[in-house]
Amino acid sequence: MAGLIDFHATVGSNVSFEGKSFSTGATKVTCILTTDNLSIKGGGPKPGACKIVNRLNTNWDVRSLIDIKNVQAALKDKTTLKKLSEASSVDKILSLLGLEEIAMLADYSELQAQKYVKGHLLAQGLGGPGDDRNLTPMSSRCNFRYSTVFEGKMIAAIREAKQIEEKSNFRVKFQFTAECSGHKTSWWRATKETKAMLNGLPATLIASCVPIGFFKENPKNEKIAYSKLPDIAKKQFRKFQKGIGPCKIAL
Repeated sequence: MAGLIDFHATVGSNVSFEGKSFSTGATKVTCILTTDNLSIKGGGPKPGACKIVNRLNTNWDVRSLIDIKNVQAALKDKTTLKKLSEASSVDKILSLLGLEEIAMLADYSELQAQKYVKGHLLAQGLGGPGDDRNLTPMSSRCNFRYSTVFEGKMIAAIREAKQIEEKSNFRVKFQFTAECSGHKTSWWRATKETKAMLNGLPATLIASCVPIGFFKENPKNEKIAYSKLPDIAKKQFRKFQKGIGPCKIAL
C-alpha cells in the first residue's frame, strides 16, 4: 500500500442479515510506523466498505414489514383461521399471518439505540485507508474512546520522535498492531437472525504501538545499538520503551 510500510490486514467474513450479505471490514492490521506517517494522507470511510454499518444505521419502517396480500390470503384460508384460533403464542400467530418480520421490531429498536461507525484500526491521520482492510464496525462511543485513549497518545509519541529525528541523523520506527476478537452478544429475546448477525461481528479491539528502535538514515537502514545512541535519544527511547497500549476497547 502506497506510503505504508509492511501494511498487512486480515479481512473478516461477511455476515448475513435479512437475506442479504454484508461486509464486516478488517479484524487485524499490522504495520511499521515512522514519522513519515504524520504526512501520509489516509482515507475516509468508503460507502462500499464495512457495509454492515450502513445496514445497522438504517431507519426501519414497520409498514415495510407487512405484506398486505399475504395477510389477506391467510385470513381467507380456513385451515389458517383454525390454526390461528388454536395458536398459543404471538410468534405462532405472526408466522401464520406471514408477519414474522414484525418480531424484528424489538431488534431494530435495540440496534438503533446507538450509532455505529466504520472505525479506522490504523488512524486516518497516520495514513490509514478507508476500506475493508482497515475499517471495523464499532459504536460511535467506542470509536471516540479508541481515538482519545489510544490514537491520540500514539500520534503524540510519533510527533515526539520527529523532534528527536530533527536533532539527529536517526529514524525511529514503531510496530503497530490492532486486532479484533470475540463475538458481539445480543440482548434477551433477540431473534435468531439478529443473534447470528451480531455473532459475526467482533466484540473487542486490542491495539498497541511499540518502538522497534532507532535506525540510520541510509540505504541499509541499519538499526543502532542502544549503547551508541546519543543521550537525548537514549532518554527518549526509555520513555518510548513501554509503548502505547495494549489498549482494550469494547466495540
